[in-house]
Amino acid sequence: MFAYVDSIASIRDALTRHGYHDSINISGKLNEALNLSVGVGNDDAMLYEILSKAVVV
Repeated sequence: MFAYVDSIASIRDALTRHGYHDSINISGKLNEALNLSVGVGNDDAMLYEILSKAVVV
């Protein structure tokens, strides 16, 4: 593998699942923002309230 760009969480998970966690390292960081979204069904008001308080906008 020459290069791979993704979030650190995704990269670490992929390295661990495929057995590369000891032989490949994360060696750099891009100065890019990663916009994430969270969806909650209309029938789960309690979960919506919890996530609204936990997620910084």
